[in-house]
Amino acid sequence: MMALTRPYFLENKDWYIKIDTFPNKNEYGNYVDYQLTDNAPQKAIDSYNEFMPLWRSDKDY
Repeated sequence: MMALTRPYFLENKDWYIKIDTFPNKNEYGNYVDYQLTDNAPQKAIDSYNEFMPLWRSDKDY
């Protein structure tokens, strides 16, 4: 099993919105999801695009 590390886009709260669906799981089976804001720099966008497919997958990491 691979451990996911904290992605770069989460380093600045101005770059993302945390969507909390607790106590219900969202469509990806998680209780939390993230959406980028217009303030996110390209490095944060790249980080988001790399991390979110893993976060939303049904595989164990």
